[in-house]
Amino acid sequence: MNCEYGPNYSHLKESLEDWKHLTWRAKWASSVGIEVVAPLRLRPGEKVLDVGCGIAQTIGVLRRLGIKAYGVDFNLSSLENRIAWCPKGSVIVTDCLKLPFSNDFFDAVISKDLFEHQPTLGNAELLLKECERVLKKGKKMVHRVTTTEMQPWIDLDATHYLKRSDDWWEIFFKNFWWERVRTPFWSPFGKEGYFLLRKNG
Repeated sequence: MNCEYGPNYSHLKESLEDWKHLTWRAKWASSVGIEVVAPLRLRPGEKVLDVGCGIAQTIGVLRRLGIKAYGVDFNLSSLENRIAWCPKGSVIVTDCLKLPFSNDFFDAVISKDLFEHQPTLGNAELLLKECERVLKKGKKMVHRVTTTEMQPWIDLDATHYLKRSDDWWEIFFKNFWWERVRTPFWSPFGKEGYFLLRKNG
């Protein structure tokens, strides 16, 4: 494991502290509904993979809606501190570049604050390809990325290796035939860095 992660990782501590507050839980649940469930038109019983799931807040929300949500993260400390809503068997410690799932397995693949943590552009490309591999053909992905427009947050985490703009990430996804779908929604986390993607070609 990268020495910058682990039980003392600052973002892990912040996530655990934030989750103690009902107002934060409500904000997170609202964002899951607005950014994930609605645009992906998820239904109970469908399978969703959250890559880099952290303490599994999103998985917990989706599970409460009857959606079969699963998560992967390479930080064991994060998964050991998963929220109480998240069943133990729904999260796996693994490398997100080598997902332990068969091709065309999930109805949706999502991530939050993951791509900017990749140490190289090559890693980000491999990550996108793995997400596509396990996603059923014709289905959409949602990725939220911390971008350079998000000050001061982009500079507060030393593991934000790929500091790029919203436009840059849109071109990155487009280079692999993933087209950004613009949505009119309002989100408590803002529109910058939100990518609802569909395969074009």
